[in-house]
Amino acid sequence: CLTGGYGRLNVPLIQKALDNNFSIQIAPDTTLTSLHDEIFQKWIMANTDFAKNTIKVSEAEIIQQILLQMIDQNSSISATERAALRDNFLKKLTLEKSSTNTFENFFYLRELVNLSGDSIIVQTPLQELRAWATARRVFAAEIQQKNINLWRFTTPLSIRTAEKTWLINTVIAEMWRLIIYTGKGDLLLEFADATIIPSFYWESVRYLFTHAGEQEKIRAQLQNLARAAGFSDKAILYQRLGDNISTGISEFIEWVFQARDDGGIKHPPSERQPAITPRADSVRAAESIRTSL
Repeated sequence: CLTGGYGRLNVPLIQKALDNNFSIQIAPDTTLTSLHDEIFQKWIMANTDFAKNTIKVSEAEIIQQILLQMIDQNSSISATERAALRDNFLKKLTLEKSSTNTFENFFYLRELVNLSGDSIIVQTPLQELRAWATARRVFAAEIQQKNINLWRFTTPLSIRTAEKTWLINTVIAEMWRLIIYTGKGDLLLEFADATIIPSFYWESVRYLFTHAGEQEKIRAQLQNLARAAGFSDKAILYQRLGDNISTGISEFIEWVFQARDDGGIKHPPSERQPAITPRADSVRAAESIRTSL
C-alpha cells in the first residue's frame, strides 16, 4: 500500500523526483520533466495555494509513478519480465490518497489494508521517530495482541552535505511536532513511559537555536503548527502533556508561545536560567550536528 494525499511534502517530493530524472504527471494534461519547467518555477516563487491548485495527484500517486518508471528503466531484465513485474505490481498495489498528515497516513492505511505479520515503516532520518511513534499509536491494539510486528527502516541522509539553514529549521520543527503531536495523542513514544520526551532532545535543539539566523520566523512557523494541532493556548498543551515533560521542554513551549524582543528563550520563573549538565546521549546527538555545521 502506498499512502499519502496532499500535504506539505508534495512539492518537495516532485522536486526530488525531477532531480533524479523521473517525469511526474501532476494533472491529466500536465507532465513535468525538469526542474526548469515553467510551472515548477512558479511553485517556487508563488504561495502554497498555487501549488495546491495545480497539483491534481496525491503523494501516493507520485510515488507510484516513480516506482513504475524504475521498473520500466530496469535494463537488467527483459522487456517481457518488466511487463510482468509491472502488471503484478499494479494488481497488488493499494493506493490511499486522502490523508494529509502522518497520523492519517496510518489511520487510513489501517482502514484499507488488514495488516498482519511483519510490516516495515520506511521514513527519512529526521521524521523516522515520529512516523514510528505514530504507527505504534494507530496499531496499538494489533501490537498488543501480537497480530503485527512493526519494523522501521530509514534512508540515507548526509547532514554534512545538507543545506545548513534547512537542516536547522527542519530539526527544530520536527522536535516541536514531537511535542505537540504527543499532546494531541497522535504518538506513542518509547522512552521512560508512553508520553515522555527526554530532556536531551531539547538540549540538542537549544544548540541549534544559537545557529538559527531567523528565530522569529522559526517561532511563527512553530506557532502555526501548534494552532493547526489545536493548541492556540499553551495552557491547553501543558494540560494535555501532563507531568511527563522536562524543564527543557517547558522552556521550548514558553519560547514558542511568548514573544521576546531579543528572540531569546523565556524561562519559567521558577526555573530561571537553569544549569544543565548534558547526558552522554545528549552530547553525542548534539555533537553529530555540530560537526556538520
